[in-house]
Amino acid sequence: MDDIFSASELLKTFLVFGTSFVFTFVVIPFVIRITNHDLGDAWLLPQNAKPIKMPALGGLTIFLSIIITICFWVPFDTIPNLQFYLSGLFIILILGIKDDFEPLGPFFKLLIQFCAAGVLVFLADLYVSDYKNLIGVHIDSRIVQQLTSMIFIVFLINIINFIDGINGLCGAITVLIAMALGSYFLLINENSMSYISMALGGSVFAFLYFNITPARIFMGDTGSLTIGTIIAILSITFLNIKTNNQTIAITQSPSFLFSILSIPLIDGIRVILGRIIKLKSPFKKDNSHIHHILLNKGFTHMQSTSILLVTNVILILLAYNLQHIGHILLIALQLLVIIILFVALVFKKPESYKVMYKTISK
Repeated sequence: MDDIFSASELLKTFLVFGTSFVFTFVVIPFVIRITNHDLGDAWLLPQNAKPIKMPALGGLTIFLSIIITICFWVPFDTIPNLQFYLSGLFIILILGIKDDFEPLGPFFKLLIQFCAAGVLVFLADLYVSDYKNLIGVHIDSRIVQQLTSMIFIVFLINIINFIDGINGLCGAITVLIAMALGSYFLLINENSMSYISMALGGSVFAFLYFNITPARIFMGDTGSLTIGTIIAILSITFLNIKTNNQTIAITQSPSFLFSILSIPLIDGIRVILGRIIKLKSPFKKDNSHIHHILLNKGFTHMQSTSILLVTNVILILLAYNLQHIGHILLIALQLLVIIILFVALVFKKPESYKVMYKTISK
């Protein structure tokens, strides 16, 4: 193992994860006691039911935990333009807090998200530079690379926000993404990116303890938008990294990243296209997400979360072990698995409609 990464780096990675975990785990009970935000109409409630009050600022704790952990463990000189990464995250933080307490219009939210993406792309110099490897087409124009990367960042921010709809789902998928990317960065000695991934994973893993059924707190848009932004940063870094490390055999980076992001990615694309086909705004909230389908088929929140998490793990294992078949076939195979799951869910006879599942519609 020493020829891949040092024992000290492995220990430091665990310490980063632990620091973020402990901070979130200790602070969230305090947030639950002092915060009582009325979610009101954001919930799907039985008719004539009273609005449910639930602390929705778990996302602020997640944000602070990640930032404090990064400042404590990550050497600033190892990440050029780190101040602009943090600036973009603070823009998203303000947007999320505002939207959690006073819901904003979708186009205004999109505008602010593009502003944050602009900071990351043009000031932090974070953009996809190798489209030949990604889509098979070489793009020389830097401005085109930057503009398409902005769209990619905003898209990732929103698809993570989309899956924050049932207890534990967004948190569980986030931990899986963070651990997968963090492990890869560690293996190829991209230690700073590994620390950021583990800071994200540790904080959200602690949050999950309070978010699984019966949930005592939600992350709100503050959390899901922050998580989406960090995942976008890690994803673009993943796509841009060139490594000669032969120990870790991840050669098909686009298809492997597709597998890591598969559940939010496929659900987001399907929902947006479905809304457009129905001549509805892609930003109009509805109950067409895959977790809503699972609830309507009689699964509980935690059963639905488990099904989607296991599916995501299976796709990651497929992508890791079948990279030799190439991007196109590998992505097609992953799509086939998702389609089979979706068809099985659609034709499953509902077990019961007696239970009204409370879920945020996004």
